[in-house]
Amino acid sequence: MAARIRRSVSDVPARTGAEAAGPDTRGTLARAALTVSLLIITSVLLLGHAGDRPPRDAASATSGAPTAPTFSRQPGRSDPAPAGGASPGDARPSTSPGGLTIVSSTVKSWPGPGVTRAQVLVKLRNDAPIALRFVPSGSRYRILDSKRREVASGVFTYAVPDRVAPGGYTYLLETVSALLVQPGEVGSVEVTPLTRVTEQADSVLTVAEVSWRRGAGGGLEATGIVTNNTSVTVGTGFVSVLFFDGHDALIGAVYDLTDIQNLAPGRSTRFATAYPGTAPLTPGSVARAEGIAFALQD
Repeated sequence: MAARIRRSVSDVPARTGAEAAGPDTRGTLARAALTVSLLIITSVLLLGHAGDRPPRDAASATSGAPTAPTFSRQPGRSDPAPAGGASPGDARPSTSPGGLTIVSSTVKSWPGPGVTRAQVLVKLRNDAPIALRFVPSGSRYRILDSKRREVASGVFTYAVPDRVAPGGYTYLLETVSALLVQPGEVGSVEVTPLTRVTEQADSVLTVAEVSWRRGAGGGLEATGIVTNNTSVTVGTGFVSVLFFDGHDALIGAVYDLTDIQNLAPGRSTRFATAYPGTAPLTPGSVARAEGIAFALQD
């Protein structure tokens, strides 16, 4: 009998825990499994969205402070400046407090030996309440054609004079020896002057008996007399003659920096120059000429 009972028990297949449990237990387990599945799916979705966020820098992650705005460079555009001030390295046309006026700017062109020559002529006025020093090597020009395309650019060689009192005038002069366009294609010029604050203006020397004539190349030659009316000897002087038409427009300029050497107070010297050349002009096209001379300073 005992053997039959053992055999009957062993013949019954074993049931799983879920099958052995009652209906309430099985329902509880199903709900738990569903909850775990939902938690896993939610975690995956949250991790996916977190990966889309841009990383914060270490400082803001520590302090919780917002990060400063950044500016990205785009093709054909410059970086915008942050609000409240210019960005570092911003180019400024003048380091003076302001008050600089470009009275006129023009470019005269003419045919040379196989190339086109041009002369850039700019008149400036110091409207600031202090003396300004004009920096030719930092003052830029751009020569444009009739369609406003750049055909040449560079810096000026001389400002005449280069240190100007409040209300005074100066002239930026530059002659370009070779342009690869026809004279008729030269249209206009854009100018960006550079100035510095200076303690005093130049002591302008007296220029008298200015005369002019047409030179061998068609440009104008000028002569005159420079007198040192200061109390110190002028080691090296600079003299320029500016030519104006009947509308008082500047049409050409020549200058010299070799004829005035070691000029004592009260002494005079004669100069003559056709350098660096003007556009072909007839003497009758000049209504007046203005001579400006001053001592060159380091």
